[in-house]
Amino acid sequence: MRETAPRGGDQALVARAALLGAAVAAGATPPDHAAVVELLEGFETRYPEAKELHPRALELRLVARIARGELDRAGSDLDAFMGRGGDGERRRTLARLGRELATQAEAGPPERRGLALGLARRVYTALAEETGDRSDRLMLADLDLRAGDADAARRRYEEVLARDGGSTEALRGAARAAAAAGDRAGALAYWRKVLEASTEGGTAWYEARLAQVTLLRDDGRRAEACQLLHGSRGRATSTGADQLNSRLSGMESEVCR
Repeated sequence: MRETAPRGGDQALVARAALLGAAVAAGATPPDHAAVVELLEGFETRYPEAKELHPRALELRLVARIARGELDRAGSDLDAFMGRGGDGERRRTLARLGRELATQAEAGPPERRGLALGLARRVYTALAEETGDRSDRLMLADLDLRAGDADAARRRYEEVLARDGGSTEALRGAARAAAAAGDRAGALAYWRKVLEASTEGGTAWYEARLAQVTLLRDDGRRAEACQLLHGSRGRATSTGADQLNSRLSGMESEVCR
C-alpha cells in the first residue's frame, strides 16, 4: 500500500484504507506498532489531498513511534502534533505520551533515556501551560530536576507552593531542588516544612528527617545531625518508615563519631 500514490478520488480511498489498517493495528491486543508505522510512514506526502485524514494519521504514527522507542524520528511528529489546537482529545493523548516518555526516561534503555527525558519535558511544558494543572506542573518540575536543571525545577515547585502552600509533594521537590543547587539552608527549611505537615513516625516524616541529617552531615554540622538522628529513632509507624529508620540508624557511626 505504501507504494501506491493515486490521485483524486482513488487517493482518498487508498488513504482511508491505510488509515483504517493502522487504526486496526493500533487497537489490537497487543498493539502492532510496527504495522502502524509501516502503514503511515510519509502519509501526508503520499496522500496530500486527503488533508482531513492527516491529523489522525499523525496521532497514530506518533503514538506508535514512541511506543517502539523510535524517539529520534518521533520528535518532528511531536512538534506537529503539539502545534495543533488544544482540544481535549489532544491533551489526553499528550498526557498519555508524557507518561510513556517519563517511564522510558527512567527505566528505558540507557541510550534512549536522555532523548526520552527531553521529549517528556516538551510534552509536560505544553500541558502545564495549557491546563495549569498541578499534577502536570509537578511532573514538569520533576523532569527538570532529573535533567539537572535544579533552578528551573525549584521555580516550578515554588509556583505550585504559591497556590497550595501545603503540597507536601511540592515541598519535597523544592527541598531536593534546593539541595541539588547547593542551597542546603533552603533545603533544610523545606524539609522542616515537610516534617511539620507529616504524621510523626510516618514514611514522609522519616524521609524528611533522613534528608535533614544527610544535609547537616554534608555541611559539617555533625553535632546537629547526630542530635536529630538520636531524636528520630524508634518512632516508625509503617513498614516504609521502618526501612528509613534503619537507614538513619546505619548513619550513626559516621555522623556521631
